[in-house]
Amino acid sequence: MEPVTVAERYEKPYFTTIGMTDESCAAVYGYASGDATTKYLEDNEELQVILADQQEVKRILKEEKVAIMCAYMLMHFIKDEEPFSFLKEPD
Repeated sequence: MEPVTVAERYEKPYFTTIGMTDESCAAVYGYASGDATTKYLEDNEELQVILADQQEVKRILKEEKVAIMCAYMLMHFIKDEEPFSFLKEPD
């Protein structure tokens, strides 16, 4: 994995829910190469790698259950000419 250097506002954790746990998540942007492996996962972790073009993303949004934040990112991938252009914004 080759992480992309991005402005702090894109890499800091944000709340997914606010309440008793204040659960938060962060996104990591980068380029991946090689083969996906489950070798280093802990027993309670699950990993599924999906390579999807815009048509597959449309199908996923129509037929699969995904988290709302994932759905938002997939919607941008479908609509935007360059979905990750915001990462190139100057601070």
